[in-house]
Amino acid sequence: MEDVISFLRENSLAVLVEVHRKKGVIRTEKLEELVEPYLFRQLIEDTDGKGLYQVGGGHFPFQMFNQGETWCVLSRFVPNRVIAMFYNSGEDTLTNYHRAQELDEKVRVFYGEEPQPL
Repeated sequence: MEDVISFLRENSLAVLVEVHRKKGVIRTEKLEELVEPYLFRQLIEDTDGKGLYQVGGGHFPFQMFNQGETWCVLSRFVPNRVIAMFYNSGEDTLTNYHRAQELDEKVRVFYGEEPQPL
Protein backbone atom coordinates (compact mmCIF):
# COMPACT_ATOMS: atom_id res chain seq x y z
CA MET A 1 0.00 0.00 0.00
CA GLU A 2 2.80 2.43 0.84
CA ASP A 3 4.21 2.02 -2.67
CA VAL A 4 0.90 3.18 -4.15
CA ILE A 5 0.74 6.12 -1.75
CA SER A 6 4.27 7.09 -2.79
CA PHE A 7 3.24 6.80 -6.45
CA LEU A 8 0.27 9.10 -5.76
CA ARG A 9 2.47 11.67 -4.03
CA GLU A 10 5.24 11.59 -6.63
CA ASN A 11 2.75 12.16 -9.43
CA SER A 12 0.43 14.64 -7.69
CA LEU A 13 -2.53 12.29 -7.94
CA ALA A 14 -5.57 12.50 -5.69
CA VAL A 15 -6.96 8.96 -6.17
CA LEU A 16 -5.87 5.69 -7.81
CA VAL A 17 -8.37 2.90 -8.42
CA GLU A 18 -7.80 -0.64 -9.73
CA VAL A 19 -10.86 -2.18 -11.34
CA HIS A 20 -11.18 -5.83 -12.33
CA ARG A 21 -13.47 -6.59 -15.27
CA LYS A 22 -15.61 -9.09 -13.31
CA LYS A 23 -14.93 -8.28 -9.65
CA GLY A 24 -15.30 -4.51 -9.88
CA VAL A 25 -13.20 -2.22 -7.71
CA ILE A 26 -10.39 -4.18 -6.06
CA ARG A 27 -8.32 -1.29 -4.71
CA THR A 28 -8.81 2.41 -4.01
CA GLU A 29 -6.16 4.69 -2.56
CA LYS A 30 -7.00 8.33 -1.89
CA LEU A 31 -4.74 11.20 -0.86
CA GLU A 32 -6.96 14.22 -1.37
CA GLU A 33 -10.45 15.35 -2.29
CA LEU A 34 -11.41 15.88 -5.91
CA VAL A 35 -12.58 19.34 -6.97
CA GLU A 36 -15.41 17.75 -8.98
CA PRO A 37 -16.32 14.44 -7.26
CA TYR A 38 -19.12 13.71 -9.76
CA LEU A 39 -16.63 12.30 -12.28
CA PHE A 40 -15.40 9.77 -9.68
CA ARG A 41 -18.97 8.86 -8.73
CA GLN A 42 -19.97 8.41 -12.36
CA LEU A 43 -16.98 6.28 -13.39
CA ILE A 44 -16.35 4.35 -10.15
CA GLU A 45 -18.96 4.49 -7.39
CA ASP A 46 -22.19 4.24 -9.39
CA THR A 47 -21.06 1.10 -11.25
CA ASP A 48 -18.48 -0.43 -8.87
CA GLY A 49 -15.97 0.59 -11.54
CA LYS A 50 -17.45 -1.69 -14.16
CA GLY A 51 -18.60 1.39 -16.07
CA LEU A 52 -14.98 1.87 -17.11
CA TYR A 53 -15.42 -1.04 -19.50
CA GLN A 54 -18.41 0.67 -21.09
CA VAL A 55 -16.57 3.87 -22.04
CA GLY A 56 -14.76 2.24 -24.92
CA GLY A 57 -11.05 1.74 -25.00
CA GLY A 58 -10.36 1.05 -28.62
CA HIS A 59 -6.76 0.87 -29.67
CA PHE A 60 -5.42 3.75 -27.58
CA PRO A 61 -3.09 2.96 -24.68
CA PHE A 62 -5.01 5.31 -22.38
CA GLN A 63 -8.12 7.46 -22.18
CA MET A 64 -8.74 10.69 -20.35
CA PHE A 65 -11.87 12.33 -19.02
CA ASN A 66 -12.53 15.52 -17.17
CA GLN A 67 -15.22 17.45 -15.43
CA GLY A 68 -14.15 20.96 -14.62
CA GLU A 69 -10.79 20.76 -12.90
CA THR A 70 -10.97 17.03 -12.11
CA TRP A 71 -9.23 14.73 -14.58
CA CYS A 72 -9.11 10.95 -14.91
CA VAL A 73 -6.59 8.91 -16.88
CA LEU A 74 -7.54 5.29 -17.61
CA SER A 75 -4.77 2.82 -18.41
CA ARG A 76 -5.59 -0.64 -19.75
CA PHE A 77 -2.54 -2.86 -19.80
CA VAL A 78 -2.97 -5.38 -17.00
CA PRO A 79 -5.19 -8.26 -18.24
CA ASN A 80 -8.81 -7.77 -17.13
CA ARG A 81 -7.95 -4.60 -15.20
CA VAL A 82 -8.17 -0.86 -15.61
CA ILE A 83 -6.12 1.56 -13.56
CA ALA A 84 -7.91 4.89 -13.05
CA MET A 85 -5.82 7.85 -11.89
CA PHE A 86 -7.69 10.97 -10.74
CA TYR A 87 -6.17 14.38 -10.17
CA ASN A 88 -7.13 18.06 -9.98
CA SER A 89 -5.75 20.48 -12.56
CA GLY A 90 -6.63 23.92 -13.82
CA GLU A 91 -4.37 23.46 -16.85
CA ASP A 92 -5.61 23.35 -20.45
CA THR A 93 -6.52 20.18 -22.34
CA LEU A 94 -3.24 19.91 -24.27
CA THR A 95 -1.19 20.16 -21.06
CA ASN A 96 -3.36 17.48 -19.46
CA TYR A 97 -3.05 15.27 -22.55
CA HIS A 98 0.74 15.35 -22.21
CA ARG A 99 0.40 14.65 -18.50
CA ALA A 100 -1.89 11.69 -19.29
CA GLN A 101 0.75 10.25 -21.64
CA GLU A 102 3.36 10.58 -18.91
CA LEU A 103 1.10 9.08 -16.23
CA ASP A 104 0.20 6.15 -18.47
CA GLU A 105 3.89 5.37 -19.00
CA LYS A 106 4.69 5.75 -15.29
CA VAL A 107 1.82 3.54 -14.11
CA ARG A 108 2.84 0.84 -16.59
CA VAL A 109 6.38 0.85 -15.19
CA PHE A 110 5.00 0.91 -11.64
CA TYR A 111 2.99 -2.25 -12.34
CA GLY A 112 5.98 -3.96 -13.94
CA GLU A 113 5.53 -3.43 -17.66
CA GLU A 114 8.59 -2.58 -19.70
CA PRO A 115 8.65 1.05 -20.93
CA GLN A 116 7.53 1.44 -24.53
CA PRO A 117 9.02 4.04 -26.87
CA LEU A 118 6.53 6.74 -27.85
